[in-house]
Amino acid sequence: MLIQSNSLDDVAVDVLIVGAGPAGFMTAATLARYGVGFRMIDQRPERIQTGHAEGVQPRTVEVLQTLDLQYTLDCHGNHVCEAAFWPINSSGNLERTHVGPEVVHATPYPYILAVPQRETERAFDEDLNARGYVVDRPTHLLYFEYTNDTQYPIHALVKNKYSNATSVYRCKYLVGSDGAASTTRRILDIPRETSGHNDVWVVADMEFETDFPDVRRRSVIRSRCGAIMLIPNAGGGNRVYTQLSSKEVADLGAMDDSQSVRPGNRLVATDWKDLALLDILKLRLKENLKPYTGNIKKILWISQYQIRQRVIEEFSDHTLVLQGKMRPEVLETYNTERKQIAQELIEFDTRFSPLFAKKEFLNNNAEFHDVYEKAHGFTTGIGLHYRPNQLISSGVQAPINTASLNPLTPGKRFPPLTAIRHMDGTAIVLLSEMPSFGRLHLSTSSSSTRTPTTLSRLGALPAPLPDWKYRICADKEGKAHEDNGVDPEVGAIALVRPDGYVALVTGLEGGAEVTEFMDSFMVVPEGGASNGFRAQGMVLQSCLR
Repeated sequence: MLIQSNSLDDVAVDVLIVGAGPAGFMTAATLARYGVGFRMIDQRPERIQTGHAEGVQPRTVEVLQTLDLQYTLDCHGNHVCEAAFWPINSSGNLERTHVGPEVVHATPYPYILAVPQRETERAFDEDLNARGYVVDRPTHLLYFEYTNDTQYPIHALVKNKYSNATSVYRCKYLVGSDGAASTTRRILDIPRETSGHNDVWVVADMEFETDFPDVRRRSVIRSRCGAIMLIPNAGGGNRVYTQLSSKEVADLGAMDDSQSVRPGNRLVATDWKDLALLDILKLRLKENLKPYTGNIKKILWISQYQIRQRVIEEFSDHTLVLQGKMRPEVLETYNTERKQIAQELIEFDTRFSPLFAKKEFLNNNAEFHDVYEKAHGFTTGIGLHYRPNQLISSGVQAPINTASLNPLTPGKRFPPLTAIRHMDGTAIVLLSEMPSFGRLHLSTSSSSTRTPTTLSRLGALPAPLPDWKYRICADKEGKAHEDNGVDPEVGAIALVRPDGYVALVTGLEGGAEVTEFMDSFMVVPEGGASNGFRAQGMVLQSCLR
């Protein structure tokens, strides 16, 4: 197919991002900070205004902090710090059996941030505007193809829905972040595996007046009338989820697959059903909360959805490849890492969702609680562990105490250790000192008795590493070393990826291991010194006991 346009627009750019939802915005924010040129299109005329996703997990908040966006979103969200379980007891009465923290793993952000998707998109959008980028709206992708253009091999045909004008965007990479009904995936004919349940759920954001004591905790309420989940929103409101019975689904009319168009919980409803959904929700809240009472003062948004997870066979990443710093083969690591997490998500949901909602599992409160507790690390994102690949070393070349709280482990995120910055005495979280601007981070740990030797090594490193000698921190109480499993008298080096995950752990004498590992994926320009080029891609951080 020969791509032609009916306009004079001819856009040439490194990356074309299709879709301006959270995934597309995250891609754009990262590229903007890495200095990679891009354009982003979205078929919607404006950002999301109501509803949709709102729970931001701690690991995502950590990443947002490295992008300098955490504070902006925090101002518009609510910290959900505790969860409460309310099953029915042997007497058939509602009883609180558990109150506990939402997050049990070490993190600077021990809460789930309940923030509306409209605020998430607004924060990203305004950040991009300040950097000179705008989203092309309402513009959708019609088709793209590979060409013999050596500089911009992908030619994409896009159409503006208002003017009907078409344009050709020439790019090196195209990122499809346009959801489960993805035009990008359809054009590429990428296969997917769909799994999930036939269960239909109601979700609503509301202003809720009640004497239920845990209205400001995330509360799971399970009774013979069904299950509901209450989540406290910013501004005193609540989000509520409840599953519809088969009769309620039948009364509303069948919900076909086209209405559940996104893995997880894309929230879609037909307008004429909204009043019926509201009636169901009012009745469910009244029945489930007895002997407590509740009154919906205002509905801000209501919808229905089915849980559907779709595992896509192919993923790709591109940022450091576009900068000319990494070999294209590293794109496969994103593919394997994301698919691994997608499969783990499905396995968790297969166990958790039926235990939460099905009436036949109401007596399995212990099992439900056990599944919830064991999944903490996965649901918060803090406990994710990528398997060895080209960017994750297969072993540890240093004596790390694996029984410690957060042992340095290749494939896991760098622990949020707190230390005192030597230059000015400021307490800092080392993880927060690793901004997302496209460089690897080299973190060293050693004792004060080894300080002169360690510092002499740092001073001998090629530029720009000596400029970072002021990022030396003191672990005065020894807790940071203890938590990450490092013997301060022996020391260790951790090579941390730009996304905050540990790539390699070795000893203080392991400079050769770091060099060899980086040589396996980094590109050295013709005529360039390999050690100097590696240094251009790294930031140094040292923690001394």
